[in-house]
Amino acid sequence: MPLADVVAATGLRADLLRAWERRYGFPVPARDDRGRRCFAPEQLDRLRLLRRLIDAGARAGAVVPLPLPQLAALAEQQSLGDARLAIGLDADVQAALTLAEQGHSVALAAHLAACLARRGAADFVMGLAAPLLIAIGEAWHAGRIAVHQEHLASEILARTLGAAALALQAGADRRAAPVAVLATLPEESHGLGLAMLEVTLAAQGGLIINLGTQLPPAQLAEAAAHHRAQVVAVSFSSFFRPAAVAPLLGALRRGLPSATALWAGGGCAGLDGPLPEGVTRFSSLGQAADAWRRQQALG
Repeated sequence: MPLADVVAATGLRADLLRAWERRYGFPVPARDDRGRRCFAPEQLDRLRLLRRLIDAGARAGAVVPLPLPQLAALAEQQSLGDARLAIGLDADVQAALTLAEQGHSVALAAHLAACLARRGAADFVMGLAAPLLIAIGEAWHAGRIAVHQEHLASEILARTLGAAALALQAGADRRAAPVAVLATLPEESHGLGLAMLEVTLAAQGGLIINLGTQLPPAQLAEAAAHHRAQVVAVSFSSFFRPAAVAPLLGALRRGLPSATALWAGGGCAGLDGPLPEGVTRFSSLGQAADAWRRQQALG
């Protein structure tokens, strides 16, 4: 079946199907004699079940990789609450997502602040902020949340993370602490991944300097030299142009001393391809935290 027929039969957008294919390995298209995507009809059952579960609040990352029998078992559950519980959606994440969907900005800010105080910075980022960011994006894809609601929720989350980072850095010994400089490069305007990394690293100690978004490689290298950074870390969101990743990292790597580590992370597909020598790719915040602890041990 051609892509257009699959879109019509499932109600799933073509760009979303391509994103699933890239991130999760499903659906699996063949190519016709003109190089266009086409799909075996048996994939439709799985796609229809995925649409049903996502409409009920499931996260794509939790359900798209599942085989057909497990999807069918989940879809048999009638209540929205049971379906969400079955896919393991954290209660704090679910509460935050509901408040975001309803547009309750004050309540959402209060809920996030309470979760931060109760869970601590590291667990807040990895257990709540990261999955919430994914859930909000998928709620937008599914049409359950408007663009202005998504932007408001993201801004509230960014403010919460910023407050957490400031609190963690207040006691840092700036004379002896190892330094990490964070930024995004040109064309990357999404800074939430950077904010989550800032809190994750700050929770481990050291001095973390977040320079924000869209900094040219030469300026970032100059800032790293000024702050005598041991590590420079950059983030690329899933919205970033994949073909631009390697050239930008190459330019940045050439501007840094060989002793300065260069880390890259995020959801951009361009990070999965060949990267310039001297660039360390992290696929999770946990990996970056482990590496930062090792960096501090080196002094």
